[in-house]
Amino acid sequence: MISIQRGSQCGPFCFVEDAVALGLSFQVELELYEEAGLTPFQVLQSATIWPAERLGLESHLGTLVVGKLADIVVFDGDPLARIKDIRHITAVISNVRYITRDELLKPPARDN
Repeated sequence: MISIQRGSQCGPFCFVEDAVALGLSFQVELELYEEAGLTPFQVLQSATIWPAERLGLESHLGTLVVGKLADIVVFDGDPLARIKDIRHITAVISNVRYITRDELLKPPARDN
């Protein structure tokens, strides 16, 4: 069995081809996995538990289980029914902080 991990061929330096932003390229890659025959559930696993297993970190991250580390993405839609719904992010919960879509789209503050 071949294990698929989203973005695993990127390496330490990731050069974005065709001027596709990294966030969008992540979404496009996941959509292509579905076109290649993976179910939406398998596509989500390719971005979560499968990489954690490959790195030997599945006891610490990769699934939503009490005691594990997690960032949570909130979607307007159901990516398990339609993987393209991953493009409709409404918020992210990271480091116990709820971050709205508007906050996510703000450019980072510059240090002068």
